[in-house]
Amino acid sequence: MITDINNAILYELGALRGKRILFCRCKQFGIGFLEGFVLVSPDNSFALKVESRVFDGRYTIHYLSVKPMNNLLLLDEYELEPIHSGVLRDIHLLSSKTKGMIVRSKVVQDVETECALMAEFENDERFLVYPQERILNTTGYEEDLDTILEILQKRRYRVNRSAVKDLNLLLPGR
Repeated sequence: MITDINNAILYELGALRGKRILFCRCKQFGIGFLEGFVLVSPDNSFALKVESRVFDGRYTIHYLSVKPMNNLLLLDEYELEPIHSGVLRDIHLLSSKTKGMIVRSKVVQDVETECALMAEFENDERFLVYPQERILNTTGYEEDLDTILEILQKRRYRVNRSAVKDLNLLLPGR
């Protein structure tokens, strides 16, 4: 499993459950929108972005990057464009597999990566942050449930981990 999200970040994401959260696009003043999205709470904020790497010129591997952001810095240096505001019920990290890669004449079995995030809000509202095939921005989002279900099925995403505020996540060796 390839992941960019350690257990401390998963714990902090779990701390957002039950709080009023803003799901936003972010842009630097006067420059334009940055790639990815931001989850903003009164205490913590997180930048969400899908990274892509090409191997052997033909295999693209996507993985989700979640980075904590300082709220004071966020408000001083960036302008937020809210997409949704609501009480967060759950966050799930989704994974998918790239099958049958051959890199430098060696067969690499299935490569599984955490590459998408599903945020579930009150009133059954959901947002999927997932990889898109675009030139300048590889991070997309979807909020229509039918389209989300279609994407989940087509790309064979499955829930790999769910964000919970569990102290066991912070113990060594986890």
